[in-house]
Amino acid sequence: MFGATALLAGLLWLARSSQTHRLPQGYVGPVVILFGDPEGGEPQRERLQTLYEIPPNGVLRLRTPAPAPGWYLNKYLYVVRGRAPQEIPEEGDDDELQVFRGLSGSDGEGLLWKAYIVGTPRERNDWFEIQEQAIWEARTTSGKHE
Repeated sequence: MFGATALLAGLLWLARSSQTHRLPQGYVGPVVILFGDPEGGEPQRERLQTLYEIPPNGVLRLRTPAPAPGWYLNKYLYVVRGRAPQEIPEEGDDDELQVFRGLSGSDGEGLLWKAYIVGTPRERNDWFEIQEQAIWEARTTSGKHE
């Protein structure tokens, strides 16, 4: 009985700790999610999951606070209307499309951010510079910094 209860509690915790990142089909580049941006929107919820709808420019602004620190089950999907989503793996062979270099941080004024790259690591030598530039631009153009 205790084992079944613990299993059920664990499954419910995992369901609430799931984050799905939905990206436009074919998007390649840095993704930045800003939390606590007064000009931002709200993340969507679906069956106890948080859905992050990443716009074509790769920068999602949310007025809500960042999720509490902890472990989350993340899924990354390419979406095309009328077709089944295509999962993008998190980490993999450097010659394959994947999500990599996940980072998070704060500007010290309450604006928290999360960033990652969608791409093939070996395709470019400047992924990290591109990501840093995207984070800087997203942070300096948010509602808290205008």
